[in-house]
Parts: sequence; structure tokens; C-alpha cells
Amino acid sequence: MQQMENGDVSQTLGMPFIWYWTPLLLGALLSVVVSLLQMAQGRALHPDAPVSDLRSEVLRLKADNPDVLLQASFDADAILAVRTYTALAFTPKAILAMGASFATPDFIKAMGKNADYAFSHTKFDSALLQKRKAAAAVGKLYEQRAGRALWDAPARAFTAALVIADALQRAKSLAPEDIIQALRETSIDGADTISPYKGVKFNEKGQNVLANGLITQIRDGKHYAVWPKDIAIREAVFPAPAWDKR
Repeated sequence: MQQMENGDVSQTLGMPFIWYWTPLLLGALLSVVVSLLQMAQGRALHPDAPVSDLRSEVLRLKADNPDVLLQASFDADAILAVRTYTALAFTPKAILAMGASFATPDFIKAMGKNADYAFSHTKFDSALLQKRKAAAAVGKLYEQRAGRALWDAPARAFTAALVIADALQRAKSLAPEDIIQALRETSIDGADTISPYKGVKFNEKGQNVLANGLITQIRDGKHYAVWPKDIAIREAVFPAPAWDKR
């Protein structure tokens, strides 16, 4: 991970994903791994759904021998995929998942030690409860209301509501043009959010130029933030050990 971050080692990529994830990956996945894609070549596999056997796809991946596997799956697909990787001794140096099943307790419970060392991209992790002053308070309120710990999806929704509330407070009026102008002038410091963002500031296309993701890695059955450095609570393990060494 340190070598990749410093840009001195090129990696090849493999990308297995089910067809119904394609629209999401066109935007979200490419934005997360754009720096990696500049250094590497990847191969995408699109098996038809429903999927019950991934051996042929995994054998193709094994033949390509990618260093990093980029994966987006629902629970059943991810469990089947990892079980097939282990059965066919396909061991990429890292699996970088788009959250989803790799971030769920069900995946970790089903895979046990073979869930370890997988990376997941997310917009919220419990590490932010220590790193963002508002996150702990929001997390406590959410847990009281929802009966479970704050996680990625509601954290995203809260961040969006925060941006809208900030714009409404600054808008000259509730006229649409004034609200839009206030949104364009948004400037929120990352420390005032519950997200891993450096802040919220929109460019002329409406994109938040201070947005960034958060990468976690599963270790001993739990997710730990490993990137960015100012949020990380553990060092990333790269490359991952072979399946029979875990």
C-alpha cells in the first residue's frame, strides 16, 4: 500500500462484477480508483445473473494474474467469489471492494479468516467517531433512534442534509435561484462534517472538489480505517498472505 501510494510500483487490475452493478461502477468505482487506473490495465468480467458458478471467470482471472482485484458484489456473490478464489488458489495481492457485501457482518461471518485483508471503499467508518468532532454526537443520536451503529448510507444522507441546511441558512431568500447560488458558494471544512471529506466546495459542474473516500481493511473479522493517513488507525497489509497462510 505504501509503495502504491508513493507511485513507485505499477499494479495490474482485475475487475469481476455482476451486470446489475455496471451503472454504479461507471461512476463510483472509477472515481475511487482513478489514480490506480492511470498505472494499470484491467479486465472486466460480466457473468449473467443469477450466478451459481464462477470457476470459469476465476480461472480467467488467475490466468491474467492481476495484482489488485476490484470487486463489487452482493452478499451471495461475494461469498461465492471468495470461496472460488480459495478453491482455485487465486490469490491477488489485494481485493479492493466497493463496500457493499464486503462491508457487511454477514460476509465476515460467512467467510471467517478468509474475509481478512480485503479492502473496502466507504464514506464512513467508526474511526471517524474519533477523528471528527461532530461524528460521535451524531453517531450517538443515530444509535438511539435507529437501534444500530451509524454506518455508510445514513452518514452520506446526513452529510447531504448538512450541506442543504448550511445553504438554506446562507441563502438570501427561499427563491430557487438564491438557494442555488448559496450552494455554489458552499465552503465547509472537513472537520465540521462526519465524512472523510477534506471539506465541501463545489466547482462549476457541481462536483465537490474536496470529496474523497475512505479505505478500510478487514483484520481479525473487523474493519479498520487504513486510508487516508489522517483518519487511518492501522497500517494496511499489502500484499495479502496466501489463503493457506491465514
